[in-house]
Amino acid sequence: MFEIFKGKQKTMKICADCIALIHLCKIGIIEKILKNFTIVITPAIEEEIKREKKEGENVAKIGHQLIENKEIIVEVPYKNLELVYYGLRDSELEIVSHFLDKKCDLILSDDAIIRENAEILNLKVVSTPAFILNLFKRKILNKDKTLNALIALRHEKWFENWIIDECIRRVKENKHL
Repeated sequence: MFEIFKGKQKTMKICADCIALIHLCKIGIIEKILKNFTIVITPAIEEEIKREKKEGENVAKIGHQLIENKEIIVEVPYKNLELVYYGLRDSELEIVSHFLDKKCDLILSDDAIIRENAEILNLKVVSTPAFILNLFKRKILNKDKTLNALIALRHEKWFENWIIDECIRRVKENKHL
């Protein structure tokens, strides 16, 4: 497995998908992440967040406010249309294009189609649970904050329970990836 956090953290640009960004807002660690990393999104992700906000999703309001305050940066990627052959469309295509064009260092995604293409396209992609575990490893989150974030993430019902259980076990045993 690749080292997620190589180099200086603050200069690291992480391109996040909508669901990962919403997860980070819901579990209450987005501000901590923004202090340590540069988070970028693409216009398609921005549109998804606007749609979620209009539909009354309270957490999307947090994400939208962070975008308006320029704490989360919107960058327009060159769309590599050949990526449709890998099943990538819309926001997924933008995120992967942005990474392949070397405009970001890491993809934070809870989208299965991006993760399924990670090896074949040589993507550095991480899911929210693994990202949280790595934040603990780098001492960006302490043990209590990490466990609370993982427990909150379990309530989102997005991930299989065994994934969250394994992350919690590693934190409790102070074992890392």
